[in-house]
Amino acid sequence: MKMPILAKFKHQRTEILIFSFFGILSLMATHPMIFKMKSHIYGYPGDPLGSIWRIWWYKFSWVHHISSRFIIIIAHPFGVDLSQEISSAPFNYLVFLMALLSNEIFTYNFILLCGFLLSAITMYFLVYHLTRNRGASTMAGVLYAFCPWHFAHAGQHLSLASIQWLPLYGLFLFKLFNKRTYRNAFLCALGFSLVIFTDFSYVFLISIFTTAFIVWGLWFTLGPNRRFYPTSSKASLLKTSIVILVTFLIALAMILPFTYSTFKTALTLPKVESMAILRYAKPFRDLTSNSARPLGYLLPSQDNPFFGRVTKKFIKSPFYGSHPTEHTLYLGWVGIVLSIVAIREWRRKNRKQRIEKRGHQVIRSSGH
Repeated sequence: MKMPILAKFKHQRTEILIFSFFGILSLMATHPMIFKMKSHIYGYPGDPLGSIWRIWWYKFSWVHHISSRFIIIIAHPFGVDLSQEISSAPFNYLVFLMALLSNEIFTYNFILLCGFLLSAITMYFLVYHLTRNRGASTMAGVLYAFCPWHFAHAGQHLSLASIQWLPLYGLFLFKLFNKRTYRNAFLCALGFSLVIFTDFSYVFLISIFTTAFIVWGLWFTLGPNRRFYPTSSKASLLKTSIVILVTFLIALAMILPFTYSTFKTALTLPKVESMAILRYAKPFRDLTSNSARPLGYLLPSQDNPFFGRVTKKFIKSPFYGSHPTEHTLYLGWVGIVLSIVAIREWRRKNRKQRIEKRGHQVIRSSGH
């Protein structure tokens, strides 16, 4: 009994050191914000000031017992109605408590700083679940949390920079696939809800990812691989379908109370009118001006100290775009190369396992 306890303690101590390393990197990446948490912000004038004002408004409305969903001090005497927007009410309470203890600037900086740290930690857990390799997991956490895209939006869009829940949802989704229990279904639904409450734009991303994951899961269960994986059979399809349905219903129960008014408006009013009320109507030029371009994935950020000058020459070109924040999609060649190496190694091991399983089946058949 002593060895497992010692091994567990060693494992926890190692992870504490790794997470401390993530914390140090987070402080270095946002330096000198940590020394001016109450007076300065990490970012540029613009959207960050609007986010800070929203935090102040939540605090002000709760302290004075007025609704935070209707801003009476903007566009007076008409005000601004926020009741149709996707609500992040579960986080508003946390924001309100932090703002009470300090101020809205500290709250904004604290959320941003935690976003870097938690992004590295959640990606670490996701990759460790898949690989059981701490070195690879640590590298993945660093590449994910401190990628150029994260820095670009951390200076402008607080909600888009809160990418920490995406790996957590992926982790729970893999856990649910490996072990189809109602506990994992609840955790998966919780991860999905956290992503939605952070920024509704990520719904499109995780919807595509979830659909692809389900298709892959069905192929894995019913496809040619079932010959080499006896535990994957058609008998498990019914249970899988039930667990997926339960997960969907739990997520719906978490999300619907905060999105009901929005979906009601979108479904009951005419399309053009509902889009105008929900502020989702955009000019057609945004389709081309804000869409992804090929060089956005290949060129470093314009703030890169070594190659940023090269990237600046391509800004406003047809192959890069005119908005550096929106078009900083660079994945990093280190991450790209390591991903290619990992995929090739995974395919090699998978091919080897299939050959071994096929050999064992042949030997058992010969024995009978």
